[in-house]
Formats: sequence, structure tokens, C-alpha cells
Amino acid sequence: MTIQGFLRQRLIHSKTARMLISVDQGEVIFKDTFAGNRGQFLDQLSEALHEYPQVHALIVARDDCLGDILADHRLSGAETVRLIPLSRAAAIEAVRRPAAVAGRPFRGTAAEALVDQLVEYPLASESRASPAQNLAEVQPVVLQVACAAVWNAVPAGQAITRAKVLSTAVTEQALATFAASRIAVAARYAAVQPSMLYNWLVPLLTTDSGRRASPEPAESSGDRIPRREIMMLLEDQHLLRVELRDNTRWYSLLSEHMVGALRRAAYVRPADAQALAAATPAQLMTHAAQALSNGATRAADRLAGEVLSSAPAGSYRLRAQAEKLLGNVAFQHGRTDQTRRHYLAAAEFFEAAQDRLEVGRLLAAVGRVHLLEWDATAAVSTLHSAATRLPADGAVMLDLARAFADSGQAQAAVAALSSAISADAGVGAEDARLLRADILADLGDATGALRELDSVPNTQPLAARAARALSLARLGQIEDADEGIGQALETGHDNGPVLLRAAQIRALRGDASGAEHYLRQAMKATRPRLSQYQRRQADSLKLGKAV
Repeated sequence: MTIQGFLRQRLIHSKTARMLISVDQGEVIFKDTFAGNRGQFLDQLSEALHEYPQVHALIVARDDCLGDILADHRLSGAETVRLIPLSRAAAIEAVRRPAAVAGRPFRGTAAEALVDQLVEYPLASESRASPAQNLAEVQPVVLQVACAAVWNAVPAGQAITRAKVLSTAVTEQALATFAASRIAVAARYAAVQPSMLYNWLVPLLTTDSGRRASPEPAESSGDRIPRREIMMLLEDQHLLRVELRDNTRWYSLLSEHMVGALRRAAYVRPADAQALAAATPAQLMTHAAQALSNGATRAADRLAGEVLSSAPAGSYRLRAQAEKLLGNVAFQHGRTDQTRRHYLAAAEFFEAAQDRLEVGRLLAAVGRVHLLEWDATAAVSTLHSAATRLPADGAVMLDLARAFADSGQAQAAVAALSSAISADAGVGAEDARLLRADILADLGDATGALRELDSVPNTQPLAARAARALSLARLGQIEDADEGIGQALETGHDNGPVLLRAAQIRALRGDASGAEHYLRQAMKATRPRLSQYQRRQADSLKLGKAV
């Protein structure tokens, strides 16, 4: 379902209701791993905001991708608000209010005592004797770690007082444990010993004076550490932050508090370190998803495999997620047979979990893989199964129509396209109408094809202009057809669909040699190639069966 289709369903009873679309972790949109879907997502978002002025979008993203966001024409005019660390007053409020709501309030000046431990913090200390520096601000993550430590240190039922906060003295140890847990996760992610990461990170991110360093991105060396992947993971884990300098990513510790924390983390007891490195199957699944998001497909594959080997037999949803991720990894590497196998295994687990929607989405994905493999018959069967589970998903119906067309069932394709537009007029409606025009032109319904093309208001692709020229030729408007196909050929000299239409127009005019010339070029064209459906039309023209 498209964003427009989603909004259309939600706003069906009110054309003026205000709505906010919130996109967290917006930086993922601009990662290389999302490149294939970025354009479609931003197109849909832009069109939805234009169609529904009462709808607003909030994209929360990291600083280093702000330039990419503002440079995209679909997001032009966006207003930006920078989220800054908490001031002392804001941090005190952030401590008090949630604790009060939870029924364990900080009494008197207990909240101030906790925040002051963070604001006046011994930066590179091994003890409280080290000099402190007034930081004037607190990172929310650091505050969360400190609050959790105090909460856990004070027995339930006892008030959290200033004396309790000062006597627990857990902040430094809590931050060290936090850093150690992040390093343990990274070590498991990279399949290396935590000590290897400490030996690399401590001198890289700290100095003798305890100040943070801002290193240049380090490349992998002979120590087997996937440095770029580890840096990205530790950024996701809120241990590091990144900033752009002259289009280069520079990493540093998230906060001054982390200087001493990182150094002390290396001395966490081995038993504690092993406990930190231990991960539940659900946590492993989270790490696998992060690895795939960062482009670390090998780590993602290995971690998802660990999920399958460690998850309980009845954890259907978790196993389904792992199989789905393995399918995504296989697809990125072009292993379509493995992709289908993992997707189908995931669908079986989701079926056991009674998640009909996920089963439908996975079957649709399998059907699309079949289309890529030019197995139209299998695609029709699988996509039909997906459509029965997702009857309101126009995208699935559009793919089913493509499968029908590729298998030679033109009339069934036209019917499926009508269903796609009816199911959701906003989901690929232009693609559906253009494909329907293509098929109608081949079926000899030139008037119907032109009607579909005229209903698409935006700039049409070369193939659509060529289909228009063929329809005009069928109606006897030869001069207009010649002009249209000539313009399309000027820029589409290696465009398979355009060359096929040129051959069909020549055949209509009785120019057999011209038709053969363009047909040979169409069969060899690569930008784009002929689809399986179009190759069927080319084969028919070659045999003189149809034009």
C-alpha cells in the first residue's frame, strides 16, 4: 500500500482532519542499502503531502544526513529543528517527571544531586579525586543510564532521596557497564574478542588528557576488525556520534562522560563481560537487522543464522523474521533461489503465527522474484495467492497483472489492472494505466489505449509515447504516428519497448524490411530490455502472427 492509499483510508470520513506522519531514524532512507526504494518512498511522501495539505511530516534523522535531506527536491522547503543535549534544568525535569509518574519520585533535591554528578563530571578519571569540568549539558542517553542505575540501586518501596543518590555512587560504574555492553555487542557482531576492540578504540577515541578525539574513518587492516561497520554499529548503539567534515565522516564519543567510561569498561570482570556479550535470540535479531541496514551482509547473515539455531521451536515470529532477513541478504547478492527458499520458510512461520498480512507480503515478494527469473507461470500462481491475502493491496494486483501479461494472458492482465486501480487509486495508478494502455494497444484497442494514456497527467516515459504512436497508427493517423515514434527514437535508440513499437508501426505500413530492422534492434536493446510480455509480442511479429 502506498502512503496516499494509507491516508485515503484513514481520512475517508474527514477531508480536514489533521494528521502527523512521523519517520524515526530517517537517516536510513539515505543509506546505500535503501537506495533502491528511496525514490519511490520520497515520491509517495511528497505526493501525499501535496494531496493532503492537512497532513504534515516529521523526519527525525542524524546531523550527518541533513545535507542529503535538504538537497532532495522532494523535501525542499522543509524546516529544520536541531535537537540539542539537555541543559541542567531540562535534565532535572527529565529525571523528576517520569519517576513521579512511575510512582517512585525523586524526593527533595535528589534529582539535582543526580544531574550535578553528570554536569560536574571527572572526565578521564579513575576516581573522584580527578578534576571535574562543568559540561553545562547532558546527553539524554547518559541521563537514562544514570537514572536506571539509581533506580536499580535503591530498593523498591524506599524513597529516592539526595542521600541515597550520593551514597550509591553508581554513575561511573553504570556508564562503564553501558560502554562495556556496547563493546560486547560490537565484538559479537564482528566475531572478534572484545579486547581487540578496546585496543583499537581507546587510543583512537581518547587522549592522555582525557579529551575526546575525532578520528578520521579508519579502514580495515590485518586484525580482522570491520572498522567501518563497527563504527556505524556503535553509532547506532549511542556510544559514538558522527559529523561531516568536507564530506568525510568523523567519529567521536557521544559525550565527555564516555571517555572515562570507555577506559573503565576494559576492566569489567570477565564473567560480567561474558554476561554482557550474551544475547537473547530477540537481541540477536535486532543486531542482525542493524547489520543489514549498515550494509554488513555477512554479519547479518551470521547473526540471523544464530537466531534460527538458538530460538525456541515455538518462536514462530522470531524465526520468520530471521528467515526473511536471510532472504533479503540472499537477494542483495543475487541468489534468487535462496531468496525464494528463505521467503517461503518465513511465510510458513508467519502462517503458524497467524499473521496473514506478512504471509501475503512474503508471497508477493516470492512472486516478484519469479518475475525477475522470467518464470511467469510460477509468478501468476504465487501472486494470486498473495492477492487473496491482500485484496486491498493495489501493488500486488499490479504485479499479478504483469505476471498475467508475461504469461500471455492479456485479458486477465487487463482485469487485474482494473482491480489494482479499484483497490487503491493511489498505488501505482500511473503504472497500472500505462501498462493497461500497452496491453490494449497490442490487443488492437487503440481508442482504449489512448484513453488510458490521456488519463495520465504527468510526463510519460518513452515507452508510453511509443505506445501512443502505435495506437495512432492503428487508427490511420500515420503522420502523427511517424512524428511520435520518431521523437521517441531520438532519445530511445537503445530502448527495447520503443524499438518494438517502431517495428510494429513499420509492419502496419507494410514495410517488412523496416520492421525487421527495428525488431532486431529491439531484441538486442538493453536500456531497458524488452519484458517477457514484450518479447512475446516481438516473437508474434517475427512470425507474422500479429502486429
